[in-house]
Amino acid sequence: NQGSDGMKLCILLGGPSAEREVSLMSGYGMAKALANRGHDVTLLDPATGRAMRLEDFQADPPKAEPPSVKELGKLSVGSKMIESLTSKEVLDADVVVLGLHGVPGEDGLVQSVLELLGKPYTGSDARASALCIDKNFTKIILKDAGIAVPRGMTIGKAAHPQERHAAWELAEHELGIPLVIKPNDQGSTVGLTILRENSEDEFNRALDLALDYSN
Repeated sequence: NQGSDGMKLCILLGGPSAEREVSLMSGYGMAKALANRGHDVTLLDPATGRAMRLEDFQADPPKAEPPSVKELGKLSVGSKMIESLTSKEVLDADVVVLGLHGVPGEDGLVQSVLELLGKPYTGSDARASALCIDKNFTKIILKDAGIAVPRGMTIGKAAHPQERHAAWELAEHELGIPLVIKPNDQGSTVGLTILRENSEDEFNRALDLALDYSN
Protein backbone atom coordinates (compact mmCIF):
# COMPACT_ATOMS: atom_id res chain seq x y z
CA ASN A 1 0.00 0.00 0.00
CA GLN A 2 1.10 3.55 -0.66
CA GLY A 3 2.76 5.04 2.37
CA SER A 4 2.41 8.64 3.49
CA ASP A 5 5.75 9.48 1.84
CA GLY A 6 5.12 7.42 -1.29
CA MET A 7 5.44 9.09 -4.69
CA LYS A 8 3.33 8.79 -7.80
CA LEU A 9 5.63 7.13 -10.33
CA CYS A 10 5.31 6.36 -14.05
CA ILE A 11 7.69 3.67 -15.31
CA LEU A 12 8.45 3.75 -19.04
CA LEU A 13 9.27 0.26 -20.31
CA GLY A 14 9.21 -1.79 -23.49
CA GLY A 15 9.29 0.78 -26.27
CA PRO A 16 10.12 0.20 -29.95
CA SER A 17 13.82 -0.61 -29.58
CA ALA A 18 15.66 -3.83 -30.37
CA GLU A 19 16.03 -4.30 -26.59
CA ARG A 20 12.30 -4.29 -25.93
CA GLU A 21 12.22 -7.68 -24.19
CA VAL A 22 14.88 -6.89 -21.59
CA SER A 23 13.29 -3.48 -21.01
CA LEU A 24 9.95 -5.12 -20.17
CA MET A 25 11.68 -7.44 -17.71
CA SER A 26 13.74 -4.76 -15.97
CA GLY A 27 10.86 -2.26 -15.92
CA TYR A 28 8.58 -4.84 -14.34
CA GLY A 29 11.24 -5.64 -11.74
CA MET A 30 11.57 -1.97 -10.84
CA ALA A 31 7.78 -1.60 -10.66
CA LYS A 32 7.47 -4.46 -8.16
CA ALA A 33 10.30 -3.14 -6.00
CA LEU A 34 8.97 0.43 -5.99
CA ALA A 35 5.40 -0.66 -5.26
CA ASN A 36 6.70 -2.73 -2.34
CA ARG A 37 8.33 0.44 -0.98
CA GLY A 38 4.96 2.17 -0.85
CA HIS A 39 4.96 4.09 -4.13
CA ASP A 40 1.96 4.43 -6.46
CA VAL A 41 3.25 2.85 -9.69
CA THR A 42 1.90 2.96 -13.24
CA LEU A 43 3.67 1.20 -16.13
CA LEU A 44 3.56 2.77 -19.60
CA ASP A 45 4.74 1.21 -22.87
CA PRO A 46 5.44 4.14 -25.22
CA ALA A 47 5.53 1.86 -28.27
CA THR A 48 1.81 1.19 -27.93
CA GLY A 49 0.64 3.90 -25.53
CA ARG A 50 -0.69 1.23 -23.15
CA ALA A 51 -0.78 2.24 -19.48
CA MET A 52 -0.95 -0.56 -16.90
CA ARG A 53 -1.05 -1.20 -13.21
CA LEU A 54 1.07 -4.05 -11.90
CA GLU A 55 -1.89 -6.42 -11.84
CA ASP A 56 -2.68 -5.56 -15.47
CA PHE A 57 0.90 -6.30 -16.51
CA GLN A 58 0.87 -9.61 -14.65
CA ALA A 59 -2.49 -10.68 -16.08
CA ASP A 60 -1.77 -9.61 -19.68
CA PRO A 61 1.90 -8.77 -20.29
CA PRO A 62 2.76 -6.72 -23.39
CA LYS A 63 4.15 -8.56 -26.39
CA ALA A 64 7.84 -8.96 -25.70
CA GLU A 65 9.26 -9.76 -29.14
CA PRO A 66 11.55 -6.97 -30.36
CA PRO A 67 11.10 -5.53 -33.85
CA SER A 68 12.94 -7.26 -36.69
CA VAL A 69 15.89 -5.46 -38.24
CA LYS A 70 13.68 -4.27 -41.13
CA GLU A 71 10.94 -3.13 -38.77
CA LEU A 72 13.48 -1.37 -36.59
CA GLY A 73 14.75 0.59 -39.58
CA LYS A 74 11.26 1.96 -40.18
CA LEU A 75 10.64 2.97 -36.57
CA SER A 76 11.03 6.53 -35.40
CA VAL A 77 9.97 8.62 -32.45
CA GLY A 78 6.55 9.26 -33.95
CA SER A 79 3.09 10.20 -32.79
CA LYS A 80 2.63 7.21 -30.46
CA MET A 81 5.81 8.06 -28.54
CA ILE A 82 4.87 11.73 -28.29
CA GLU A 83 1.34 10.84 -27.16
CA SER A 84 2.78 8.57 -24.48
CA LEU A 85 5.32 11.11 -23.21
CA THR A 86 2.64 13.80 -22.92
CA SER A 87 -0.03 11.48 -21.50
CA LYS A 88 -1.83 11.94 -18.21
CA GLU A 89 0.22 9.12 -16.68
CA VAL A 90 3.46 11.01 -17.34
CA LEU A 91 2.19 14.52 -16.61
CA ASP A 92 0.58 13.50 -13.30
CA ALA A 93 3.64 11.57 -12.07
CA ASP A 94 5.96 13.01 -9.45
CA VAL A 95 8.86 11.28 -11.20
CA VAL A 96 9.20 9.33 -14.46
CA VAL A 97 11.29 6.18 -14.02
CA LEU A 98 13.15 5.27 -17.21
CA GLY A 99 13.16 1.54 -17.77
CA LEU A 100 13.69 1.88 -21.53
CA HIS A 101 16.72 0.24 -23.14
CA GLY A 102 18.41 1.03 -26.44
CA VAL A 103 17.15 3.55 -29.00
CA PRO A 104 14.90 5.40 -28.36
CA GLY A 105 15.27 5.42 -24.60
CA GLU A 106 18.97 5.74 -23.82
CA ASP A 107 19.87 8.23 -26.56
CA GLY A 108 18.61 11.48 -25.05
CA LEU A 109 15.43 11.86 -27.13
CA VAL A 110 13.01 10.78 -24.41
CA GLN A 111 15.05 12.72 -21.87
CA SER A 112 14.81 15.87 -24.01
CA VAL A 113 11.01 15.69 -24.15
CA LEU A 114 10.77 15.17 -20.40
CA GLU A 115 13.12 18.09 -19.77
CA LEU A 116 11.00 20.35 -22.00
CA LEU A 117 7.96 19.27 -19.99
CA GLY A 118 9.78 20.05 -16.75
CA LYS A 119 9.20 16.48 -15.58
CA PRO A 120 11.78 14.91 -13.22
CA TYR A 121 13.13 11.56 -14.40
CA THR A 122 15.73 9.00 -13.42
CA GLY A 123 19.10 8.42 -15.02
CA SER A 124 21.47 10.58 -17.06
CA ASP A 125 20.31 13.82 -18.61
CA ALA A 126 19.63 14.37 -22.32
CA ARG A 127 23.08 15.70 -23.13
CA ALA A 128 25.00 12.90 -21.45
CA SER A 129 22.68 10.28 -22.98
CA ALA A 130 23.09 11.68 -26.49
CA LEU A 131 26.87 11.78 -26.16
CA CYS A 132 27.26 8.33 -24.65
CA ILE A 133 25.02 6.46 -27.11
CA ASP A 134 27.52 7.50 -29.82
CA LYS A 135 30.44 5.20 -29.06
CA ASN A 136 32.92 6.86 -31.41
CA PHE A 137 32.18 10.36 -30.12
CA THR A 138 32.43 9.13 -26.53
CA LYS A 139 35.88 7.71 -27.26
CA ILE A 140 36.99 11.03 -28.78
CA ILE A 141 35.90 12.91 -25.64
CA LEU A 142 37.52 10.37 -23.29
CA LYS A 143 40.76 10.31 -25.26
CA ASP A 144 40.89 14.13 -25.26
CA ALA A 145 40.53 13.99 -21.47
CA GLY A 146 43.57 11.72 -21.23
CA ILE A 147 41.67 8.49 -20.63
CA ALA A 148 42.91 5.36 -22.43
CA VAL A 149 40.40 3.91 -24.89
CA PRO A 150 40.55 0.82 -27.12
CA ARG A 151 41.88 1.38 -30.62
CA GLY A 152 39.28 1.28 -33.34
CA MET A 153 37.81 2.72 -36.50
CA THR A 154 34.43 3.69 -37.87
CA ILE A 155 33.04 2.50 -41.19
CA GLY A 156 29.92 4.02 -42.72
CA LYS A 157 27.17 2.54 -44.87
CA ALA A 158 28.42 4.53 -47.85
CA ALA A 159 31.89 2.94 -47.77
CA HIS A 160 32.98 1.61 -51.18
CA PRO A 161 34.36 -1.96 -51.51
CA GLN A 162 37.89 -0.53 -51.75
CA GLU A 163 37.35 1.38 -48.49
CA ARG A 164 36.04 -1.77 -46.84
CA HIS A 165 39.08 -3.72 -48.02
CA ALA A 166 41.41 -1.00 -46.72
CA ALA A 167 39.54 -1.10 -43.40
CA TRP A 168 39.97 -4.87 -43.24
CA GLU A 169 43.71 -4.62 -43.89
CA LEU A 170 44.06 -1.95 -41.21
CA ALA A 171 42.03 -4.01 -38.75
CA GLU A 172 43.97 -7.18 -39.53
CA HIS A 173 47.44 -5.62 -39.23
CA GLU A 174 46.96 -2.76 -36.76
CA LEU A 175 44.11 -3.80 -34.46
CA GLY A 176 44.54 -7.56 -34.61
CA ILE A 177 42.16 -10.48 -34.16
CA PRO A 178 39.84 -10.88 -32.26
CA LEU A 179 37.83 -7.79 -33.22
CA VAL A 180 34.61 -6.44 -31.75
CA ILE A 181 32.37 -5.13 -34.52
CA LYS A 182 29.20 -3.32 -33.51
CA PRO A 183 26.84 -0.48 -34.45
CA ASN A 184 28.03 2.92 -33.31
CA ASP A 185 24.78 4.07 -31.73
CA GLN A 186 22.79 1.13 -30.42
CA GLY A 187 22.65 -0.82 -27.18
CA SER A 188 25.78 -2.67 -26.15
CA THR A 189 24.97 -6.07 -27.70
CA VAL A 190 22.63 -5.19 -30.58
CA GLY A 191 24.13 -6.16 -33.94
CA LEU A 192 27.38 -7.19 -32.26
CA THR A 193 29.93 -9.69 -33.60
CA ILE A 194 33.14 -10.85 -31.98
CA LEU A 195 35.32 -11.79 -34.96
CA ARG A 196 37.69 -14.54 -33.88
CA GLU A 197 38.96 -15.74 -37.27
CA ASN A 198 41.21 -14.03 -39.78
CA SER A 199 38.62 -13.82 -42.55
CA GLU A 200 37.72 -10.80 -44.67
CA ASP A 201 34.44 -12.49 -45.67
CA GLU A 202 33.43 -12.85 -42.00
CA PHE A 203 34.57 -9.27 -41.39
CA ASN A 204 32.23 -8.04 -44.13
CA ARG A 205 29.36 -10.16 -42.83
CA ALA A 206 29.84 -8.63 -39.39
CA LEU A 207 29.88 -5.15 -40.93
CA ASP A 208 26.65 -5.84 -42.79
CA LEU A 209 24.97 -6.94 -39.57
CA ALA A 210 26.11 -3.84 -37.67
CA LEU A 211 25.10 -1.56 -40.55
CA ASP A 212 21.59 -3.02 -40.50
CA TYR A 213 21.17 -1.18 -37.20
CA SER A 214 23.18 1.97 -37.74
CA ASN A 215 24.80 4.19 -40.35
